[in-house]
Amino acid sequence: MVLVFVAVFLFLLLIIPSFVMLRYITHQRFWQELCGFDKKRNYHYLMLGLLVFAVSFFVQFQMGVVQSLFGRLSLWAVTCSILVLFLARNFNLSLNYFFAWRRPVFSFSFLTVPLVLLLLFQPSGVHFQTISINSVYAYSGLVMLFVGIGGMSARRQFKKWWRYWKWFGCEKALPSNLKVVCVITIIAILTYAIWERSVFLIAFVILFYVLTKKWGSQEPTTKRYAIESTRFTAGYVLFLTGLAYLGAAIPATLIAYSAHDYLLQRQSHFEEASIAKSIASKKSAIEQYKTFLNQRVCTTEDNFFCNMRLELSVEESLAASFPPNQICGAGIKGSESCDTQWAQFISKRSQDGQNGEFTDNVFDVLFSSTPSETEFVSHLAYAAKQDLYIDKSVEKRWKGGSPSDSEGELRYRTDLFMLKAVSKEAGQLTMLLMLLGLPLGLYLIIRQLIVKRLLGEHLQDQYRLKENCNGSNNYAYEFPKFERDVVPKRGHSILILNSTRLTAEQQLVELEYEQKLALYQSQVYRITDTLDKYYSSEKHRQDFYFLDGLGKALSGRSEKNIYVALSGLEQVSLNDDARKDALALLYELHLNPNIILILVAETAPLYRLLNPAAYDASVSFAGPDVDEKSSWTKLFSEFEKHYVWSPLCKKRLENLFDINALFRHECQAWPEMAQFETRFDRQRCREPEQVIEFMLVHAGPLYRRKWEECTVKEKLILWKMAHGASINPESAVTIERLVRRCYLFRDKGWHIVNESFRQFILTAEPESVVKEWMDNTSSGAWSVLRIPIFALLLVLLAIFVYSSGSSLNTLLSIATATLGLIPLLIKNFSLLRGGGTEIE
Repeated sequence: MVLVFVAVFLFLLLIIPSFVMLRYITHQRFWQELCGFDKKRNYHYLMLGLLVFAVSFFVQFQMGVVQSLFGRLSLWAVTCSILVLFLARNFNLSLNYFFAWRRPVFSFSFLTVPLVLLLLFQPSGVHFQTISINSVYAYSGLVMLFVGIGGMSARRQFKKWWRYWKWFGCEKALPSNLKVVCVITIIAILTYAIWERSVFLIAFVILFYVLTKKWGSQEPTTKRYAIESTRFTAGYVLFLTGLAYLGAAIPATLIAYSAHDYLLQRQSHFEEASIAKSIASKKSAIEQYKTFLNQRVCTTEDNFFCNMRLELSVEESLAASFPPNQICGAGIKGSESCDTQWAQFISKRSQDGQNGEFTDNVFDVLFSSTPSETEFVSHLAYAAKQDLYIDKSVEKRWKGGSPSDSEGELRYRTDLFMLKAVSKEAGQLTMLLMLLGLPLGLYLIIRQLIVKRLLGEHLQDQYRLKENCNGSNNYAYEFPKFERDVVPKRGHSILILNSTRLTAEQQLVELEYEQKLALYQSQVYRITDTLDKYYSSEKHRQDFYFLDGLGKALSGRSEKNIYVALSGLEQVSLNDDARKDALALLYELHLNPNIILILVAETAPLYRLLNPAAYDASVSFAGPDVDEKSSWTKLFSEFEKHYVWSPLCKKRLENLFDINALFRHECQAWPEMAQFETRFDRQRCREPEQVIEFMLVHAGPLYRRKWEECTVKEKLILWKMAHGASINPESAVTIERLVRRCYLFRDKGWHIVNESFRQFILTAEPESVVKEWMDNTSSGAWSVLRIPIFALLLVLLAIFVYSSGSSLNTLLSIATATLGLIPLLIKNFSLLRGGGTEIE
């Protein structure tokens, strides 16, 4: 428990400041660029992952040479800083346009410099003798590091060499999983043929090349088979695993090993002190016995009783207390070499003035300040204070409260102790699990919980999106092409989405001017203007004025078809009478063979008609019944759907302080924002904040319209993302809707379309409304289980108070921690499992 406490305390003492610095000081764009999946880096992820693991193992394998805790952590910090500089240079992540203190170089330097200064100016007090096994591991780590660097630097050359496998016809003759086997087999056969000078084998290789080249030149008519694949690659997961292993597992290993080493040394000191105390007590008993026999204190050895001696030494007692061949050192008979024994008796005079110090002063400072509540901790605190405050020039030191006249000091070698444990069968399995199981388990955790559950990299991009784009092709415009007397394939109705009434009217009037269609009254009607009725005495029912005027227009025309354009269907979703009248009107227009109906909408009208409560949570509205829903769905199933525009791609802004690039990035939200380019004054707007203010002033009405077209759930997601939260990848349907309508874009994560719209969202709704939304949409295991848990805790509290009121304070502290821990655990488990809210 002491080991766990010390290791966890030091680990938190290192990780918490590091996390605060890297999270809140370093700009988060660095971590997004580094950890986000980029298809352009697919070829480098595997070698980068191997390089990061090589750096990790290099730091681990230096523990036998670098002896102090500060030395090990300094080596880790320096290698991490160098690796970050390499990655920043390789991925172009220097972020030079930010303040110096926001760049990753500053943060890692800020973490590295204190450790290096402590290493230089604070003596550790540790002086080990480096043995052969330490050098072997140190050189092995160095070789791994060089191999990782060499493999990364030669990656481009490997790519060129690898292209030669196409010459042998393996590219199209075999499936992809057998290409490597094909290449290796051909090279082996060719090498053997040349070595044996076999004409037959050489001819076979040439014939195989000719035939496969001929077959490979013919494109296959069908694909052999399709295999399951993911958006991300295994190399990307390996790279993230290496970063997590280097950033968390390595410092934990260094700290735990150093703490284990310190406690093991203290144990050896206590054992030696116990033996020395036992010998001293026996010698004292002999002296008392000699005094009793001699009737006085023996001052000279002039008689038989005073000549009695108890020949006991610390070295012999230690040798007797260990199994054979387990201890070595000065004064130990039969043991000359100390390269394999983990228990060693080291001479104090042979340590080059170090006086036999083998404990790290870092742990001495820690334990000297620890309250002595138990006997073992009090011994540790006492021994630590002795090492810190007693003059080290004195050879005779007190250990655990007992003097020792021995010329040596017992010490346990942690490295040999662990190697001895590994040499056993169970130890080999444990070591195998530590070396392979930990990275493999971390790989699976990173893949499932980080890459999929947190980052959502498994979600494929929409089919409309392009991988490579520039400023000129951010949208795909596709207004339907109409021809006179050409009826749509699936009937007489067309649904035009992502278009305003004004835009659609301009396009349709232009087509009418080109005589490609005949548009009724040359305008796009609002559907609310077409629902007026009058009572027909001839038909004994109510008829629409709009249909009556349309019928008169049809009777006086020679053209076969006429186009009728309507918009604003979503405005009748909350009015029962208007919605039913709209349904009847649309059916009349849709079923008329001489009318081609065009519906213009910015969002899918069917979803809003069937789910009106999703857009206004404060209204208690039942919505359409089953029959009406069936009628609406049948009607829209016979429409042809056309998107006037759809987002193709958008990338994050590289330089946030480039005014021209920022303005272009702000306008790449919706096509209606292109009009602001003529109003923008670059002489007045010289700062990024001024550009955002300009966009908020001019695009405010457009942002409000776009905001009101969202459902409550979509608004809540956008509101939380505007406050810095990340979207839950399990909400794939919601993400698809928001991306398709250009509220979000994907570039190493999902982002709001621009900064001005993000700032608009922050003040789009009052806090009371947002709180009501959050209360109405909150779900998860904790919202269901909190009442039973509180009831159970109250019952336990009553029972405990009744039975033992003296421990009430302890119970209250436990209950407080439990009440805070239970919802946190349930919430996180719910999120990792895929439930809960839309936002993490």
